[in-house]
Amino acid sequence: MPYFKVTERYALGGSTRIARRDLRAGVFTTAAEAVPGGVAVSATWPAPYAGAMRETYVSPSPGVLHVQSTIHLNDASAPGGRRSVSTLQVYGRRESRESLLRASAARNGDGHDVLRSFGLPV
Repeated sequence: MPYFKVTERYALGGSTRIARRDLRAGVFTTAAEAVPGGVAVSATWPAPYAGAMRETYVSPSPGVLHVQSTIHLNDASAPGGRRSVSTLQVYGRRESRESLLRASAARNGDGHDVLRSFGLPV
C-alpha cells in the first residue's frame, strides 16, 4: 500500500463528521474534550465494521507524548457483542538536531558504517 497522510481536525467541545480512517466510504462522528494534561478524541462509525474509538493525547512531562488508543468493534460472535483492543504509543522529542544525530550514530554507527553494511565502497 502506498504511503498516505491522514489529516483530521476536531472542534474542542463539539462534534465533527470526517472521512473514515480505514478509507471505506462514509464518515465517522467525532468529539474532542479537554482532559488533565491533554485532549481526548472519541469517535463512532457505522457498518461495515461498526464500532467506536477513544484516543487520549497526554504530555506527562516536557518532550514526551503518550497516545492511548482503545478501539471497540461490534461483533455478534464475541462475548458481550464486541471486540476491543488498546494500545499505548510513547513519543519522545530530542532536544536538538545534534542530539538526534548522536543518538542515531550510537544506534547505527556513522554514515560510513551504514554504507559499509550495505556493501558499498566508502
